[in-house]
Amino acid sequence: MKKLTLLALAVLTLAFLMQAPIAGATPMTLSLSDGTNTQTITDGSLADINPITGAITWGGSVGSWVLNVATGTSKPFLGSAADPQLDLNSVDAYASNNGTLTLTLIDSGFSMDNIGLIDNVGGTLGADTTGTFSASLNGHQVDIGALFPSTPHSISSSSLAAYALAGDNNTLEIQDVLTVSGFSPNNHNPITETSFDHNLSSVPEPSTFLLMGLGLLGAAFFMKRAIA
Repeated sequence: MKKLTLLALAVLTLAFLMQAPIAGATPMTLSLSDGTNTQTITDGSLADINPITGAITWGGSVGSWVLNVATGTSKPFLGSAADPQLDLNSVDAYASNNGTLTLTLIDSGFSMDNIGLIDNVGGTLGADTTGTFSASLNGHQVDIGALFPSTPHSISSSSLAAYALAGDNNTLEIQDVLTVSGFSPNNHNPITETSFDHNLSSVPEPSTFLLMGLGLLGAAFFMKRAIA
């Protein structure tokens, strides 16, 4: 019985450490820029209309661009310090003129070692719109970037890369660039809407699953001993 209690305490301690914030980590931020005008929203700030920690929601205009709603999510709402996940979602973004809008979601304080990062994007581009979707780890791009041509159609892309996070305060970033070109109000609808979801998440290395399996075997062994 005593061994079972110690095992339960060990599991609870590990779960707590996985969720605990990393010292020195800065709050998640979402920024939107057209090259001249920039809107930056920090998680929990007055500009963030989402009351949940780990989630930023904003809607409004940046220059000639209008976004119905843009939402960025990360830990502790999505994933944890030891299980990195970052998601950027934008609904009905459009421009009333030619131009570029860059959306950047950044969060830090990730601590998991030896992981794979899978980068997924899906959605719909509006007419005359080009989309470039990329992600980075500690300032280094983790994929080649997904580039979609300027025709209205559904978009979908996925990439996987293996990385070893060094230290206890690693930064993940999603950056998505929307560009409207060839726009003419004389022969185009001025509402050129684009919606997408971009997700960056971790895939534990095989050794992690091995350790989890050994832990489960150990738990089963102690339970058998306690019953016997």
